[in-house]
Amino acid sequence: RVLFRSMLDCHSNEVQFSNTSASTKGTLSYKWDFGDGRFSTEENPRHRFAASGMHEVSLELSNPPSVCS
Repeated sequence: RVLFRSMLDCHSNEVQFSNTSASTKGTLSYKWDFGDGRFSTEENPRHRFAASGMHEVSLELSNPPSVCS
């Protein structure tokens, strides 16, 4: 799914991520990888990057008890 992100301000390098994925059955689990050695299991995390610029971020979804991700 497409992720919505917005920079909270120009000085802190903090970004709000919004997950737009949905499940028709069960509850989704989240694993965000911010590409800087930090991770989050929140649905819609905020993350502060050490430096401004482009960052590769990924989101892995799982739907327990299914083994699919």
